[in-house]
Amino acid sequence: MYEVIIVTGDADNAGTDKRVHFSLIYEDGGERTSQFLRPGQQSIEHNSYKRGQLDFCPNCNFKDENGDSVDSGSVVGVNVWFTGDKWLLEKVWVTHNGTGRAVCSHLAEPVWLGDDSGIGDSEGNAYRLDLSPDTVPDDATGDTFLTFTLKVTTQEATDQHPHPGTNDQVYYKLFGADGLASQCDRAQAFGNQYQPGETNTFNGWDVGFAPLDSRVHRVLIFKRADIGDDAWRPDRLEVLPGPIGLGAPRNRFQLTEAIPDGLSGHHSWAYVDAVALP
Repeated sequence: MYEVIIVTGDADNAGTDKRVHFSLIYEDGGERTSQFLRPGQQSIEHNSYKRGQLDFCPNCNFKDENGDSVDSGSVVGVNVWFTGDKWLLEKVWVTHNGTGRAVCSHLAEPVWLGDDSGIGDSEGNAYRLDLSPDTVPDDATGDTFLTFTLKVTTQEATDQHPHPGTNDQVYYKLFGADGLASQCDRAQAFGNQYQPGETNTFNGWDVGFAPLDSRVHRVLIFKRADIGDDAWRPDRLEVLPGPIGLGAPRNRFQLTEAIPDGLSGHHSWAYVDAVALP
């Protein structure tokens, strides 16, 4: 099984309501290709591939040429095609559920697929998108954890942004050393969440896959695009190892600077580097 995350570009007419097909390119005694699958059917959004939207597609079961489930931790790319005029593909992450190995695309700019561009407009003309792990600083601690504590602070209300909070669903994906990542999952707590100027503490946030290094280098954050239409303006995120947060955070994510316009329906996600703390 694989967790697939697909981002549609933020431009006029970037989205599509057509069927989008993906196959895995993986190494297993040589490069092999899976059968095509429509991961959008697994998306937690009601309508996949909308402009600026991130589609989180858990538990995608790709099959090999014999119809058996692919279980390779060595994914090196995807093939993509769809039948429609155009769709703007911006970014893709694929994570192996068993090992937590995560690979992603590194496009210099989003690519238009479909009949208009003549790219990825049929199964026989599928667009190959190479994937590889993100490079992270080589300062792993060697300490690994299955659970973390997330402390998320929302910006204060201002005259310019009087309503920076949200009650919408917010999801997180943590990236550690050695190309490993957590599952993408929602952080939940009792009572109102993400209120202006308040810090929410989410204890026992589960990695879901393999244990993750305690020094988290990057985080993917996204807000459900089809539930609520308010813009959430987060200020910072601190990630502490352990179910109740052991010690001081080693890295902090300065979200005001990284997401100056907040997360909204037109741009519901952000991929943020950590700032090292003393």
